[in-house]
Amino acid sequence: MSSSSSPSSSSSSSSQEHHHHTRHTGKHRNHEHHSRHDHKHNEIAPENNRENSSSRSRHEKDEEQGSKTTTDIMIADEQSAKSADGNETENPSQSSVSVEGTEKLPWSMRLKKFFYGVFREALLAKLLAALLAKLGRFNSRHPFLVIGIGSTIAIGLAFGLFAAEVESRPVALWVPAHIRSNEERKFYDKTFSPFFRIEQIITTAPAEGDNALETDTLLEMLELENLVYNISVMHQGRSYTLNDICYRPTSFAPCVAQTVLDYWYDKPTQKHSAQKIEDDTDLFYTVAHAAKTPLGNPIMRDNVVSPILNDINPTLKPCFLTTYLVRNTDELRGAAETWEREWLKVLEAKQPLLNRSSIWYAAEVSIQDELKKEISADSYVIASSYIIMFIYVGITLGKLNPVHSKFIIGFAGVFIIVIAIVSAFGFSSLISIPFSPISAQVVPFLVLATGIDDMFIIVNGYHELEENERAAEEGENESEEEKAERARKERKRLKSMSSKELWAVVEEKMGRTLAHIGPSLTLSQGSNFIGMMVGSVTGMPAMNMFCWQAGFAVIMVLFLELTVFCSFVALDAFRELSYRVDLLCCIKLDPEKYESKSVACDCKCKKWLQMGIVRKFISDYLTPFILHKYFRWGVIGVFLALFGVSIWGTTTAEMGLGVNDVMPRGSYVVPFNDHREDYFGHLGPPVYLVFGEHAYETNEIQDEITSLEDSLAASEYTQDKILSWLDDYIVWCVSMHGKNMTIDPINPTKRRIPPADFLPWLHDFLSDNVTTMSPLGPSHKEDITFDPVTGNITASRVFGYYIGLTSSQMYVDAMNEVRDRTDPSPLHPDKVGKPLFPYSVYYVFFEQYNILWFELLQNFLITLVIIFVVCLLLLGSWIGTTIVIVLLILEQVDILGLATLWGINMNPVVVCNMCMVTGICVEFTPHIVWAAGTRELKGKSAKEKTRYALREMGPNVTQGAFSTLLGIIVLSFAKYELFRTLFFRLYLLSLGIAFLHAVVLLPVVMSIFLRSPKTWCKSGSEKNDAVMVELETKPSSQ
Repeated sequence: MSSSSSPSSSSSSSSQEHHHHTRHTGKHRNHEHHSRHDHKHNEIAPENNRENSSSRSRHEKDEEQGSKTTTDIMIADEQSAKSADGNETENPSQSSVSVEGTEKLPWSMRLKKFFYGVFREALLAKLLAALLAKLGRFNSRHPFLVIGIGSTIAIGLAFGLFAAEVESRPVALWVPAHIRSNEERKFYDKTFSPFFRIEQIITTAPAEGDNALETDTLLEMLELENLVYNISVMHQGRSYTLNDICYRPTSFAPCVAQTVLDYWYDKPTQKHSAQKIEDDTDLFYTVAHAAKTPLGNPIMRDNVVSPILNDINPTLKPCFLTTYLVRNTDELRGAAETWEREWLKVLEAKQPLLNRSSIWYAAEVSIQDELKKEISADSYVIASSYIIMFIYVGITLGKLNPVHSKFIIGFAGVFIIVIAIVSAFGFSSLISIPFSPISAQVVPFLVLATGIDDMFIIVNGYHELEENERAAEEGENESEEEKAERARKERKRLKSMSSKELWAVVEEKMGRTLAHIGPSLTLSQGSNFIGMMVGSVTGMPAMNMFCWQAGFAVIMVLFLELTVFCSFVALDAFRELSYRVDLLCCIKLDPEKYESKSVACDCKCKKWLQMGIVRKFISDYLTPFILHKYFRWGVIGVFLALFGVSIWGTTTAEMGLGVNDVMPRGSYVVPFNDHREDYFGHLGPPVYLVFGEHAYETNEIQDEITSLEDSLAASEYTQDKILSWLDDYIVWCVSMHGKNMTIDPINPTKRRIPPADFLPWLHDFLSDNVTTMSPLGPSHKEDITFDPVTGNITASRVFGYYIGLTSSQMYVDAMNEVRDRTDPSPLHPDKVGKPLFPYSVYYVFFEQYNILWFELLQNFLITLVIIFVVCLLLLGSWIGTTIVIVLLILEQVDILGLATLWGINMNPVVVCNMCMVTGICVEFTPHIVWAAGTRELKGKSAKEKTRYALREMGPNVTQGAFSTLLGIIVLSFAKYELFRTLFFRLYLLSLGIAFLHAVVLLPVVMSIFLRSPKTWCKSGSEKNDAVMVELETKPSSQ
C-alpha cells in the first residue's frame, strides 16, 4: 500500500487489528459487551446505519484503547501507523509475540520505552480520556446518585464556614513573615513594646484655603479636645479613658499629644487655656516663634502647623495637625481599639456641628476596620454578576424556544459554581486559612468566569459531537439541504425510541463527549490550579490566602462540572430528546408539530446569539483571513511589535501600593490621607537605630554609637536632628558630675564618663527624683532596657525623623540607604553577634519591593516548567507543547508591559496576580491545540488541522471569553479601589491579550509549524518510528 492511502482504509485496517489483538490479550469480555450494545443500536435504527457507523467505530476504538495496557497501546498504534504508511503488513500473531517479548526487555529499554510512550504517544491523555469516558457514562446512567453525592460533598465542606475567621490587620495581611524587617520588628516590639498607636486630626478652615489660625477655630479645637479626653469606654468590665491608655514619659506627666494648642498651655492647671487664646492679640506671632511643650521640650512647629514659609507674613493661611499617642502593649491593645472606635464615632457625629472649622481624621484601627467592612460591602455586585451570568448562559447555550433553550442548565451551572466556591471557602476555614477582602471579592468573579468557560465547552461539545467528528473525517462540504435532511432522519429515528433507548443514546454520547473534551478541560483548569499554587508560595499573607482559596475553588469547580454538571447535561439532553419544555418538564410537545412551527423568530438578534453563527463567522471569515499566506506574516509582525512595546513598558514600571489603593470608595480615610499629603507631606516617619547588649561604659562603644548617629543625620533622607539618650546623658553628666569625669587622652576637649560610674549615674539621669532629675532624662526611660538581674543594658535606641517621602520608591530607597550606612559598622551582628539595625514602622511594608522582580521571575519560571510537563503529558507533542509555552511567554510579557503603560504600578499584588493571569491565558490556548491533535485529523495538512481546531473550539473560546468579560466588568462597579483599578484593568488586559493570541496568533503559528502530519499527536517522525522498531525488535535479537 502506498503512503498516500486514504485515512479511512487505514483506520478500518487498524480497527480490525485492534479487535484481533484484544481477543489475544484477554479483553474479549469488554469487546463482546460493546458489540452487543452496537447490535442493539443497529436494530433500533436500521435506516441510519450509514450515518452512525463511523461514530460507533470510533467508540469501539476508544473503549479498546482505554482497556489496553500501556505496552499494548504503543504497539497497536505503531502497527497501525506502519500499515497506513505502507511500510509493512502486520501479522496479528506477531503482535501477540511482541507483547510477550516485552517482558524480556532489560530495565533500561523498558524505561526508555515507557518514557517514549508517555511523552511522545500521549498515553496519559489516552488513559485520562478512557477514564473520563467511563465517568461520563456513569454520570448519565446514575444522574441523581451523582448529583446527590457531589452535592453532599460540597455542602458538607461548606459547613466549615462556621469556623471561618476574617483577617483585616494590615501587618497580618501585607507583611511577609520571612523578610528581615519582620524579624527586626518582632525584636523591637518585644524589647521596647510595639510602636505607638497614632490617632490624628487635621483641622482646616470651613472654606478650603481660608485661614484656620483664628480665635474661634482654636476655641473649637479646644472644645473638641475636651470632648476627646472625656470619651469613656467599657472593655472587659473596666472603664477606659484617653488618660488610661495614652503614652506618658513619666507617671506624673500629662498625655503626650502634639497639637498647636500647646502654644497656649497653662502650666499651673496643666491644661490648654481658653483664656490665653482669647487674650492673645497676635496669634500668628505666637505660632511663628519658639515655645515649649508641656514637658518643657521645644515645640516642633512643622509637626503641628502646615509649613510657614515666612515668619513675618501674616497673610499665610495655615492648618493644624493634632496627634495623640496611645500605648500599643498586649495588655492595652483591646481597650485601645475599643476607645479608638468610639473616638471615630464621636468625631463623625461632631463633624457636621462644627461652624468655624472642618476636620479630617483617622485612627490606628481605621484601615483594619475599613478592610473588614469591605468583605460584605460589595455583595450586591457579586449577586448581580451571577444573575447576569445566569441569563447570559441560559440564552447562549441553547435556542430561544421552549424545548431547545438551556435555562435549567444555566441555573444548574451557576449554582454549581456557587456551591463550589462556598465549599472551597469552607474547606479553607477547616484548615485555618482565614478570609481576606481580596478573597471574598475576587474569587467569586474569577471562578465564575473560568467555570462558565468550561460549561460552554461541555454543553456545546455534547450537542455538536457528531458534527465535529464528521467535519474532522470528511471535511465541511455538507450542504445546508443535506444537513437538514440528516437532521430530519435523526429526529425520526429518535422518535421511534423508547425512554430506555434514549437513555442509552445519552449515555454513550456523554462518554464520548468527556473522552473528547475532558483532557483539555483538565489541562486548562489544572494550569489554573498550578498558577494559584505557585502564587501561594509568596510571602504576602493576603495573596497566600487568596491563592489557596482560589485554587481550592478551581478544583471543586472542575470536580463538580465533570460529575454533577455532566449529570444535569444528561438529564437535560434526555428532556430535549423527549421534547419536554425547558423549566416546565412536565409538558411534552409533539415532535412533528413542534418542528414545523419552530421556524418562527428569525430576528438577527436571535441568530447572533446562536453558536452556529459564531462558528460560521470563524469558519467562513476569520479563518481564511488570518491563514492567508500574506496576512500570516503580517500577524506575526504585529504581535512581535506588540511584544517589543511591552518589553519597553516593563522597563518603565514604577513601584507602589498606597493606602488609598486598598480603601473602599467613600471611606473617610481617603480624604484624610489626601489632606495629610497636601499639607503635611513634609513630615516623615521616625527612624530608630537599635543596639543590642554591648559594653556601653566603654569609650569605643560610645564613639561608635555617636558615629552612627552622625551618619544617620547625614543621610539625604533624614532630618538633621537625632534624639539620642547618650548625647543628653553626657550633657547631663557634664553639668552634674563634671569634676568627676575623665579627660579623653586623644581629644582633651572631650570628657569621658568613668566606666564604674556609668550605670549609677545613668539611673539617676533617668529617675523621677527632683533633686537629680534631668529635664530630658525621664523622656528617655523607654529608650533603654536593663537586665533585671545584673542591671546591665540589654538594648537601647536613638531616633530621628525622615524627610517627607512622597513615593513608594523613596520609602524603599530611604530604607536601603540607612541600612547601607549601618551594615558596615563593627557592631553589626555578623561581626559581634549582637543586634544592630535601623528600624522604622513602615519597613515591613516596603522591604518586599527589593525582591519583587526576582519573585515575579521565579514564580513565572516555576509555572512554565510545570505547565510544560503537564502539556507534554496530555498533548503528547513537543511541538504543540512548545507552541503553548511560547505563546504563554508572549502573553505574560505583553500583559505586564501594557499594564505598566496603563498606570498599574508594580507591587506584591500584581506579582501574585500574574500567577492568576497565567491561568486566564492557559484557559484558551490548550483547547485549540488539543483540538488540532484530534486522532481523526491524522494525515491532514497543517491548515486543515488549524481550520478544524478553530471551527470546533473557536466558538467555545469566544463564548468563554465573553462570559469572562461579563464577570470582569462587574469589578469596575466595586467600592474597593484596588478592584476598580488594579484587578479590573489587569484582568481585562489579560483577557484581551489571551483571546487575541488564541484566536489570531495561535492559528497562524500552528499553520506554519505543523507542516508534517507525522509530527502531531500520533506515531511521530520517521526517526521516532525507527526508535519504536528498535525497541520492538531488540528482544528477538537477544
